[in-house]
Amino acid sequence: ASSKDAFNTCGRDHFPSYELPADSAGWLLCMATLAESLPICFTISDAQLSGFPLVYVNSKFVDVTGYTKQDSAGRNCRFLQGPGTNAVHGQHLLTTLRDGENSQTMLLNYRKRGEPFENLLTMAYVNDSLGRRRYCIGLQFDMTGMQSDTGAWGKRMLAGADGRALIEETRKKMSKLIKLLPKTLEVPAPPTSSTAEAIGCPQETWACPQLAALAEVGGCSIPSTAASCWLDVLCSLLDQTPHAAIVVNMRTPGLPLTHCTAAFSKLTGWTSAEAVGRNCRFLQGEGTEPGALSTLVTSLRQGSPCAVQITNIRKDGTSFVNDLTMHHVRDTAGERRFCIAILADAAAEGPPDALRKLRAAIPTQFDAKLQPPPPSQFATVDPISQWKQFQEPTAKLIRMLWATDVDATLRKILTLPAPMTKAAISSIGSFLAKKAPEDEALLTKLLTAMQAGWSPVAGRTDA
Repeated sequence: ASSKDAFNTCGRDHFPSYELPADSAGWLLCMATLAESLPICFTISDAQLSGFPLVYVNSKFVDVTGYTKQDSAGRNCRFLQGPGTNAVHGQHLLTTLRDGENSQTMLLNYRKRGEPFENLLTMAYVNDSLGRRRYCIGLQFDMTGMQSDTGAWGKRMLAGADGRALIEETRKKMSKLIKLLPKTLEVPAPPTSSTAEAIGCPQETWACPQLAALAEVGGCSIPSTAASCWLDVLCSLLDQTPHAAIVVNMRTPGLPLTHCTAAFSKLTGWTSAEAVGRNCRFLQGEGTEPGALSTLVTSLRQGSPCAVQITNIRKDGTSFVNDLTMHHVRDTAGERRFCIAILADAAAEGPPDALRKLRAAIPTQFDAKLQPPPPSQFATVDPISQWKQFQEPTAKLIRMLWATDVDATLRKILTLPAPMTKAAISSIGSFLAKKAPEDEALLTKLLTAMQAGWSPVAGRTDA
């Protein structure tokens, strides 16, 4: 990554659909490049994005799960769960994610082809020096895969007592290794309004045909648009209708409610002050249908509209069947900016035709200039300099992770694409020469064998 072109190429390879933040791009790429050589699954999630999506998975993750980097990018790691996953374990992970706590658990996951495997998952957060949760690092160890491994660890897994001891040994090892990750990433403060041009709403009067159509259907008056952003006008129109509605800003981590109407408060019992800032999960309860929740999650993930009936809970504890529709709004740049949900009590009598017309009139797009993005949250740091700054401490962590399974590490390194292979072999060779000379001699032997046509993919390194 000594040149800008090499850096950009590396970014596209490892982060296929993710825009690297300007203040931590070098650190992320340094971590990702070195993690490609690991014999265990290594993932990075962005805690600043809604849903904690995966932004990086290493090649071992691809090998173990069958999901490519492109398959995994932008998805929460829950996609590995399935019908046999213990709900308690899944809830534990969700709780620790929300609370920002490090965690470790064994849970049943599923490969892309549907096969289950026992996954020892260890997660740790990395905050920045401004106190923001930035990334979640995941180490995933395929315990099921070890049973079919002909190596020393695999043989031990075949013996019950040794297998249980090995799981506990691996738990402790992962807990120690995850502590080697930096707890805090030093970043400069982003520009303030005094040093960067403040971004505000349009000062002149503007018009939006889709908002005008919504106003006509709802019998609403459009407020003055001068010095108003698109979202302000949308919320004003929704407030004038007798229907329950909520708005979510898709750029906000955790997807909390940005706005709710008075009709929403009447339907649920939750005031605007109580609801805004919270994810709408507070409406769920024991009677909420998993299938309906899955439909909503899919809609949020794919950005597709949906209509579903789901059992929700009012503030007073009573339940109601929510006739819910979700509408996604993109700007003219193609970015999904907002999600609007229209709620109704399915058992209540009302004018269904008016509700149907309102739902049909919800906007789907607006001019991006009418809702300018806020100033960047992140300062710009030279990525190549940052890469070099973190290369040594990151390499130390990776070497410690190599030690979890030396055989698998050697196999992995020997099959990495050039020029990564050369750098990784040089690094592990130096490491082994100091820590385990006999393994360094083995590495030399393997390199010689490869030149003669032997393939490390075929089996163990000492075969």
